[in-house]
Amino acid sequence: MQCDIKEDACSSEETGAGCRCECGEANCECGSNEGGCGSGLKGCGSGGHAEMIFGAALRAKHELLTEKIKARLEKAHGRKFDEVAELVVGVLAAKWKGKQEMAKKWEEFNEKLEAIFEEGK
Repeated sequence: MQCDIKEDACSSEETGAGCRCECGEANCECGSNEGGCGSGLKGCGSGGHAEMIFGAALRAKHELLTEKIKARLEKAHGRKFDEVAELVVGVLAAKWKGKQEMAKKWEEFNEKLEAIFEEGK
């Protein structure tokens, strides 16, 4: 169900959002002006399957747009992005290796420290 946004129908102090919408017979606060009952609207009807399906449709639209953008980026800049990805992976591998080495050194430090304190007992 589509909600009609009523701008300035109430103040932001009254709703916290500065707008109201109508969903069927119920008035409700809205968190965004995207328009559908599942798109950020609070208290809009009873929820249920229609809002769930509408929300899924909005997510699917965004996923499809993301896929199309990815395809165009790959076509236009794929080789360059491959080089960047390779560089990032190399840096991350070195960082992880450094963390492992640091963890090993820290463990050795703790063992030696414990040994020193054990000698004095």
